[in-house]
Amino acid sequence: MPCARQWKSWTATRKAGVNKLIRVPPLSCCKIRKVAEDFLQRFQPDALHDDATDIERFFTVTIAQKMGMVTGSDDLSPYGDDVLGVTEVARKRSFVSSELYNSSSAVNQRRCRATMAHEAGHCIHHVAYARLASTTAVGTLFRKASDLKPFENPEWQAWEFARQFLMPEAVFRRCLAERYTASDLVERFDVNRSFVETWRQILRQRDANSARRKTADFIR
Repeated sequence: MPCARQWKSWTATRKAGVNKLIRVPPLSCCKIRKVAEDFLQRFQPDALHDDATDIERFFTVTIAQKMGMVTGSDDLSPYGDDVLGVTEVARKRSFVSSELYNSSSAVNQRRCRATMAHEAGHCIHHVAYARLASTTAVGTLFRKASDLKPFENPEWQAWEFARQFLMPEAVFRRCLAERYTASDLVERFDVNRSFVETWRQILRQRDANSARRKTADFIR
């Protein structure tokens, strides 16, 4: 999601000046969507119909209780400049920036919601795997981000989860069919306009790719 500030995560490390990420088991869009929908069905079914997702309660209560994580907000300045979210595997801790969390700005509050959803994605999809893998495959755990395919990139997976959890795809598509404006979508899902536009563009591209594959299959 375009933003003047940056996200740093437990998945990133510095080796010889090269930014690297943990290579995680591949997850498809459909798999991540199913996981997000299943969590919403159990946690807040109304989010699959009319309500905005209560991501703060999910991140600070559900993730903490169900996954044994310590979650919340904290001063993240020790991790670097403008860090908005951090998830630590070894200590099973996940935090968003307290500066962001305590901001009175509507834009920052919505950015905080997106950050919580992103870190929740790491907690759900990556913490258990990384804790296990770190004891057996330390030397092969990290890759340059440019060497990872999107579906095995933990940052892509966490953002896909955040989009599916805050803007459930079926609900978002229904809103588009009902000709919601960008402003309507911002209010409906309680996210920033840039997040809405990014999701709209991603779904449009996926639809176009699907149509091309169907055409190619028909021609063959």
